[in-house]
Amino acid sequence: MLVHYLVVDHLDHRERCDGCRPEPCVALATWLTHKADCRACQAGAPLPLGPPCSERRHFLDHQNCARCLPCPHLQRAIAAVVEFRDARRLLSRAEALRALEHMR
Repeated sequence: MLVHYLVVDHLDHRERCDGCRPEPCVALATWLTHKADCRACQAGAPLPLGPPCSERRHFLDHQNCARCLPCPHLQRAIAAVVEFRDARRLLSRAEALRALEHMR
């Protein structure tokens, strides 16, 4: 039931949440296009290829974008479903062990 609720309500949540919308982040798309052409950014460390690229600094400042990071609401919902599943699995295992012990 929890998984069904998570899947069905995710579509409604996705329409309202900036981080969950399917459109890509413009800054990320710009960065990927730039990185494909910039040798300093492709190397990751600008030391062997000269001075650091200004676009790299701009992208590093962008890393707190809601569109680029996982949605915290969705992460909490998934964690709650996984926690419930794990607890239910432990409870079922404990009941099976009690039944086995009772039969002895």
